[in-house]
Amino acid sequence: MSLNYKRLYRWLPWVSALVLAVVFSLFMQADLQTHRQVWEERLAWNTQTQKDYMEASGRDLTQQAMLLAQRVGRDPIVADKVRAAHRVFSEDESLSSTERLRALREETEAVLLDYWDALQKQGGRQLSVFFAPGAVNFLRMHRLDRYGDSMSGLRPLIGEAFTSGVLTAGADITRLGSGYRAIQPITANADQTGAVIAVLEVGMSSLPQQQNPQHPSMQMAVFLRKAAVEHVLWKQTRQELKHTNPTTVDDWRLEETTDPQLHLVEQGDGAHQPTGAIAA
Repeated sequence: MSLNYKRLYRWLPWVSALVLAVVFSLFMQADLQTHRQVWEERLAWNTQTQKDYMEASGRDLTQQAMLLAQRVGRDPIVADKVRAAHRVFSEDESLSSTERLRALREETEAVLLDYWDALQKQGGRQLSVFFAPGAVNFLRMHRLDRYGDSMSGLRPLIGEAFTSGVLTAGADITRLGSGYRAIQPITANADQTGAVIAVLEVGMSSLPQQQNPQHPSMQMAVFLRKAAVEHVLWKQTRQELKHTNPTTVDDWRLEETTDPQLHLVEQGDGAHQPTGAIAA
């Protein structure tokens, strides 16, 4: 009998150590699971917060663009000048009509200049006028040297404004990149009757203005899918984007960011994608 007790005492430390190891392992797994759950919840909350912030910013920028587009497009002086220019635009091309159209473009530019200055102070980036048919650009206040190109089939919002005859707004891609736009139709008659002969577009940034750019309230970035936007962007715009960020990640290229540290940086042969950024 004493021999059995001796054998028990001999194995007891090993059994105790094994039990303690199993218990400790279970406690570790439970603690790890708790930490993982807390981390996932925190990450989900942070992602949702960023998403809500981006959506709220988008709504604010769209609303701001709509108010500015209505204010400018419904100005009788602006509308009358656009109608006069469209009448000349609709005539057969000749040297005299071309000269008159150039003069009317300069007059429209002068009429819109005060609006353009005020719009830029409020974060506006683009102010344009397009003519029917073909959604042909008549004037770009942000690029006075570029006009005459057609946006037909390239800009859904412009096509919708010409077709529906009502103010349209939303995110869109222009010749200069992405942003929130609002497009105000201008009808043939001053009493808002007749066909839509032109539209006036106000463009805002894709990202909200930061009160302190050096310390943004939230790190955000906008990426453009190369294959989806290159046919819309000007060659100069594509070159500028490539110069700003020469690398792409899975066909996505960084367009703009609230924090310079989020830029994709090419170092040697490696490219690193920023963290904490929201692609739009």
